[in-house]
Amino acid sequence: GFEMPHPRLVRTRPPGRHPLSSPWHTSPESMDLPLRFGTSAFSRWDYGQSTLDVNFRQITVGLSTENEWWGPGIRNAIVMSTNAAGIPRLFVRTARPLATRAGTFDLRLFAGGLRESPYFDTTAANDLRSISAFAVAWTPRRAPNVTVGFTRAVYAPASSWGRVPTRLLDGLLRSPGRPNNHLPGDTVVVPGPDQMFSLFGRWAFPGDGFEVYAEWARNELPTSIRDFLTAPNHTQGYTLGLQWARPVGPVGTARVQLEATYLEKSATLRDRPVGTWYTSRAVPQGYTNRGQVIGAAIGPGASSQWLAVDYFAPRWQAGVFASRIRWDGEALYTFPTTNFAGVPNKWCSHDTSVLFGVRAALRGFFGLVELSYGVDQRLNVFFHNLSVCGRDMDPRDVQDAINHTIEIRVTPP
Repeated sequence: GFEMPHPRLVRTRPPGRHPLSSPWHTSPESMDLPLRFGTSAFSRWDYGQSTLDVNFRQITVGLSTENEWWGPGIRNAIVMSTNAAGIPRLFVRTARPLATRAGTFDLRLFAGGLRESPYFDTTAANDLRSISAFAVAWTPRRAPNVTVGFTRAVYAPASSWGRVPTRLLDGLLRSPGRPNNHLPGDTVVVPGPDQMFSLFGRWAFPGDGFEVYAEWARNELPTSIRDFLTAPNHTQGYTLGLQWARPVGPVGTARVQLEATYLEKSATLRDRPVGTWYTSRAVPQGYTNRGQVIGAAIGPGASSQWLAVDYFAPRWQAGVFASRIRWDGEALYTFPTTNFAGVPNKWCSHDTSVLFGVRAALRGFFGLVELSYGVDQRLNVFFHNLSVCGRDMDPRDVQDAINHTIEIRVTPP
């Protein structure tokens, strides 16, 4: 585990905030992202991956707490991923892709309740939020190896669970305005809805064992065509990736995966305010459920790169992987413009992880057993460097950490 941030790096939290709540995403752009989940062991009972549904021909309606992953990303899905706990929700979706002359369409829409973690604040009245999310994926009839899609999520405070189902159409119809990406000089924070949306695409070449994919997202809709053409990158985040596989030997296959995700602030911050991804001025807990980001696991203001190489045999597989993550880059810039030695230079103060690992899997009569082991070298944890950057940097002022992670997953036959 990691130590807590240096006291000089902690902003003053608003009254009523928990001591373990985020010391950087406080006000006006806020989110429920605890530094750690308590100071002792805990356990809880949960509904997990559970669904109760009814099929009406090509439409499925039901209740669920299952996780969903939207978009083509392998490591990061910007709008909807499996990073946070499953959202209790009412959903409507296609039971199977709808076939039309233009191709096939897969649609889903849900309204759910987002809960606050015990480590955010002492105000019970705002513990519940609603979320309405919509996704559609289209595969053209004349291009069966191409998929393009659109996702949108709208979240807002909710007074009770009874109000949550009434927000089902928010993801389609409700317009939140610009709570985070407010006009210059606007300091008013009005409780209300917030949003994010993405466009994604995937193009596969089965004969060549190759695919390329992308997800492009924003958390503010353009105000006009002129606004979009002038600054299409305003509030954007994106994921770019590819996979390539080829036969090796008589029965084996080798695969390479590459993926990069960027959620740091867009360059339009020079012209107008740009909110940090997953934080909100209108919804204090931001885009989280029980203290974890619903979208990309790297979290707010982060960027990452991923590389993996695997070998597949009929009954086993093995591989290596490496990743780099720069955590919460925008939190660093909430500190004074100079570092604590009085030097206007912060390039050595970023909180960055470099991860290396191995993974393997084995299939047999017992089912599937997957094993992975990773070593995470986290540099300058929680922006702890308090010295000068460069040759004169004092190594004693830099706090690094190493984490070892073993994961074992067993799937019965």
